[in-house]
Amino acid sequence: MTGFLSRVQRRGMWAAFLVMSAYAPFTAWLSDDDTWFLSIVVAGLVATVLIADDVERGSRRVRRD
Repeated sequence: MTGFLSRVQRRGMWAAFLVMSAYAPFTAWLSDDDTWFLSIVVAGLVATVLIADDVERGSRRVRRD
């Protein structure tokens, strides 16, 4: 049951998601402008890819049964 991401890519995407999600509040606190919003957008894009991979994994599981 694999999606379009390999196990290593999936772990990397999770790490990127967690880092960007944790980095955004610190950036917002340290800066006066809205550059912290980029971290939120990137984390959202990474989460979208992870969700799409989960859907692909689930659809393959249903087709096999």
